[in-house]
Amino acid sequence: MKPFDGRWLCPATFAKRIPKSGDLSRVDTTEDSANSLRSSIRRLKRLQSPTDVAQITILPQQATADVADGTLLLDAGEAAGVDMEAGCFNCSCGTCVAEVVSGGENLSEPTSEELDVLDQWNKDPEKYRLTCCVTLDRGSVTLRQSH
Repeated sequence: MKPFDGRWLCPATFAKRIPKSGDLSRVDTTEDSANSLRSSIRRLKRLQSPTDVAQITILPQQATADVADGTLLLDAGEAAGVDMEAGCFNCSCGTCVAEVVSGGENLSEPTSEELDVLDQWNKDPEKYRLTCCVTLDRGSVTLRQSH
């Protein structure tokens, strides 16, 4: 169990969504899926340490942006001014697949759900990732949109 907003909550009842404003007084603590839980934890970490900066570059546009460590690739691409393609936003359809040109070691580890989707699309997880469920944890990454 982890302390959160002055209360003790087990991970299964952790925040459904942490608001971008950082206002934790209105956090919904209902039962949540593992993916949403990880996303909430990443968002909380970003709010706690906004000084850690990572960099994303999107090809072929050559668009670059500095973003907080732990930012979803989808959000980082949008910050770079690129209209990132996505469908489900929960790591299940593969619409958001992108080729990792460099910096793959700076990305979050693939989940079993992501690996399943990449396998369905016959994409090597060493070279391709799903931007809706992968975070840029540190350093820099260069992606090439596949669609």
